[in-house]
Amino acid sequence: NIHKLNMDDLKFFQPEGMTALYDAIGNTLVNYSDIFNSTEALSKEKVIIKIFTDGGENNSRSKWVHGVELSRLIQKCEKKGWVITFIGTNNDVKNIINRLKISENNTLSYDGSAQGLQSSYQTVNKATIAYSKSVMRGTADNLNFFNNKK
Repeated sequence: NIHKLNMDDLKFFQPEGMTALYDAIGNTLVNYSDIFNSTEALSKEKVIIKIFTDGGENNSRSKWVHGVELSRLIQKCEKKGWVITFIGTNNDVKNIINRLKISENNTLSYDGSAQGLQSSYQTVNKATIAYSKSVMRGTADNLNFFNNKK
């Protein structure tokens, strides 16, 4: 149980503003894109990428650092029908919508509290179930993940 953890054992989890968010997103999308493009059977699979973060971009060092190339990659993946979601605090979500052009209906904000995070997990789980049902009905909208109720 988490309430039994000794906080001294978690010293290495100190926030230091070292979130290489764009590197993590870009490298993940490239790797998965390579996998799903490798065979025709996999290329038709539904792909959902869920990005949870407690911080914004402030430490990327690769070609993704400015977000322009990453935004293009995201658009390319979305055109393939991929669902790319982003869950973070209010400012982080606004930044991602503006910089990376992730569909606003595929983003979710939480207040940064433990309760807010727990609530966001519940919302994501409900949205995943609703999206799965919409896939089975043939009405899935990859740019409307958190409102996929058709």
